[in-house]
Amino acid sequence: MKRTVLPGGKIGILGGGQLGLMLAESAQRMGYRVHIFSPQADCPAAKAANSVTVADFSDRDALVEFVHKIEVATLEWENVPVSTLELLEKYDVQVYPGPDVLKVTQHRLREKTFLLNAGFPVTPFLGVASMDDLKAGVEKLGVPAVLKTVTMGYDGKGQVIIYSHEQLYGSKDFVSGREWILEKFVDFETECSIIAARGQDGSFAHFPLIENFHRNGILDISICPAKSLSDIEKQAVGLAKGIMEALGMVGVMGIEFFVTPDHDLLVNELAPRVHNSGHLTMDACKSSQFDLHIRAVCGFPLGDCALKQPAAMANLLGNLWVEGKEPDWSRLDKYPDIRLYLYGKEEARPGRKMGHLAMTGPDLRRCLNTVMDAREALLD
Repeated sequence: MKRTVLPGGKIGILGGGQLGLMLAESAQRMGYRVHIFSPQADCPAAKAANSVTVADFSDRDALVEFVHKIEVATLEWENVPVSTLELLEKYDVQVYPGPDVLKVTQHRLREKTFLLNAGFPVTPFLGVASMDDLKAGVEKLGVPAVLKTVTMGYDGKGQVIIYSHEQLYGSKDFVSGREWILEKFVDFETECSIIAARGQDGSFAHFPLIENFHRNGILDISICPAKSLSDIEKQAVGLAKGIMEALGMVGVMGIEFFVTPDHDLLVNELAPRVHNSGHLTMDACKSSQFDLHIRAVCGFPLGDCALKQPAAMANLLGNLWVEGKEPDWSRLDKYPDIRLYLYGKEEARPGRKMGHLAMTGPDLRRCLNTVMDAREALLD
């Protein structure tokens, strides 16, 4: 049932990372009070919250206390336990996305099976629970193939590419005791994403197609618009709309695609939340992905996703913090068109997303070259 939460109302966010921070900042600008539930007291989102409940997601007493502070709940991390969302709903708190969405999207095998059964294009895959399963799967799908954990893997973690049948003999300990999904390797041309929103009333809005470039399995660069992919943008939008309707998704979802050499699309992953590749919408679009998510979960019209100017974004990983030292940000003075976003994380680690650089302007190529040059300057 549609329920509108007016400005001045109270929003709960499960998870306290950078996505929670940006959601909280957007909600605060709209006049909402924000309450964070996070296992970490020093989380980035705490800096923009009215209050923070520090407890494990399985802490029933803390969750019951939390529900009395909020009118609607959302999340910034898809690996919140489904039981946590179910408990909030028992106390008449609307949760977006709901537990049924999370049951599908936080488990790769269930997600791929859902997509396949609903008629959406995915790479061939098989479930793996033993070495016999793995051997049979490689025999059927061929090599190379990608073996992934069904839960908790992200940014390239929890996966390995199997290049040969001989490689299987060293995989016994790797496979033992866990559930996996084996996917046929996709010979893709590039990767892209659609950031879209669906309202409580079923309304739909989307940002322009974003082209993404990864390094070591982690998103590195995003550009918008994806000019070289203009012929498939309509197809990507149609798939996004169909997937969100089939799931009953409310809020913003990031949908990642592989683009084959023939410019066909394969759905790679679903993120039932705001998405790293959508950070550039804060500078490039009339409304950001964070604005749309807050409006959606609070029951308001979604807003305008139109692109104001082309944009490029470069992630800043913990590798920049050489020997724990803060990068010399003054080096960005030579790049006055660059905007720096830092997430306020206490500890920098290799591969950890610590912030990003963004630039907008009429010339997309210049934006891309400038953010790359600016990031390189921080390494000198």
